[in-house]
Amino acid sequence: QDTEPHRQKLFEGVESLSLSFFDPSMERQDAWPPSVQSGSEETSSSLPRGIEVVIETRSMGTVRRVFRAPGNPASEATP
Repeated sequence: QDTEPHRQKLFEGVESLSLSFFDPSMERQDAWPPSVQSGSEETSSSLPRGIEVVIETRSMGTVRRVFRAPGNPASEATP
């Protein structure tokens, strides 16, 4: 099935976008999976605990959102 994607503009004037990931120790990582030097075997084979999205826009300034990754209990601390 060849379907065309639906495109919708969410923000105008985006100047930058960055992603960060939270490992099982709630330490922020710039990449996922983290490098072998900075992560344990458990970290490199698991999903991040959370994902932070930061968008810099001309009109709204900085928009920062942190999302809990699937499979992490709601009762645990969030990033």
